[in-house]
Amino acid sequence: MKSNTYFVVLLVLVLSVCYTPHRVSGQDIIVKKNGEEISARVEQVSDKEITYRKFENLSGPLYILSKSEIFMIKYENGSKDVFADQPVPIRRGPAETPTPVITEKDIKPANAGAVMNYILLVPILTLGTMSTLSYDGIIFDEEFGIISESAAIALTGIGVPIGAMLPGITRKKTGVSGIPGLRVAGWINYGVSMAGAISLAAGAAWADFYDEGGVIASTIGITLTGTLATLFFAIDAGNTASEAKEKQNKLSLVPVFGIDRDVSGKKYSTMGIRLYF
Repeated sequence: MKSNTYFVVLLVLVLSVCYTPHRVSGQDIIVKKNGEEISARVEQVSDKEITYRKFENLSGPLYILSKSEIFMIKYENGSKDVFADQPVPIRRGPAETPTPVITEKDIKPANAGAVMNYILLVPILTLGTMSTLSYDGIIFDEEFGIISESAAIALTGIGVPIGAMLPGITRKKTGVSGIPGLRVAGWINYGVSMAGAISLAAGAAWADFYDEGGVIASTIGITLTGTLATLFFAIDAGNTASEAKEKQNKLSLVPVFGIDRDVSGKKYSTMGIRLYF
């Protein structure tokens, strides 16, 4: 009879252990600096944060808490981890966008692009015009027209893109924008000019492909669009250099404010002004 009683008691104890979802002895206590206590099962403690599950839902999601918010952890075995000396991050106001430090070296590419494209304007327009007049028989001859037009196309095809891309270096380093719409118009005119040049070269391969009027019209189109592309890129480069120079000479004041805590956890406000020049 006694053995049966012992067996029943043992069975009840085993069942109670099996069907009790969480044991109180496994509870860790996270004490935050603001006095809040969290009953938890601490899973991991890293250099900057801890990972835990809520004690009332140990099969639930993992939570992450910064160590800067924690005063102490009381573990189930009675040991403690104290984090009172952890630095508390400053919570600032609106995000600041510091003004980049701009040097003369940063502005030079835009100036170079402007000078290069303005210089290219003269030979491109002159050679293209002379070529058109030669095809028309007004001055020189057709051979001279082919040479002058080829030179104008070479200057447009090689020199203009270089002058167009140089200001991009300045824009990248200084954060200025130049005139985006003018750059788009410049690349469109450049593309049309190069397409006309390819078409004209293809026509030259077959003598009857173009009549005299078609050659003259193509030459005018190539010269006009090439000149416009060069002019647009030159203006954009000059504007980019001017914006960068203005930004270089501009003083910038940025307000800085936030909330910090001392070692004891007491909050205090911080404020000031940061000067960029």
